[in-house]
Amino acid sequence: MKSQITFAISALALGLVTIFPAPSLGGERAAKGAPPNGLYEVNKISGSSYIHIGTLEIKGNTYRGLVNEGPFHPFSLNGSNEMVFTKGLAGMPDGWKLKPAKYVGNDESGHPLIQVYYDSARGAAEVADAVKEK
Repeated sequence: MKSQITFAISALALGLVTIFPAPSLGGERAAKGAPPNGLYEVNKISGSSYIHIGTLEIKGNTYRGLVNEGPFHPFSLNGSNEMVFTKGLAGMPDGWKLKPAKYVGNDESGHPLIQVYYDSARGAAEVADAVKEK
């Protein structure tokens, strides 16, 4: 009986991971420097909700976002090849503290992916995925 319950819980967890793939935290994927130009939709998973946070626009070594208005600002690459947004991200939710972001190459669907790292208002280390529109 115990093994049947363990199997059922494992199957359920696997199904949830397949439906809602969790963004990776930490250094699992190396930063690859500057991302390709374009519009990136920034989303995060919170509990069972998929939340759209805004749009990040990359043009050369400049950016604007999460609201898609106003001037572009330069971003720099730190010693770990991570992106440092020099003027923060306009429209970030209250209490979030932005950290360097990582362009990590393509996601599972072949879209360029930037992982935006931040501390939440509660102080938890979190990540939002910014996926380039094609």
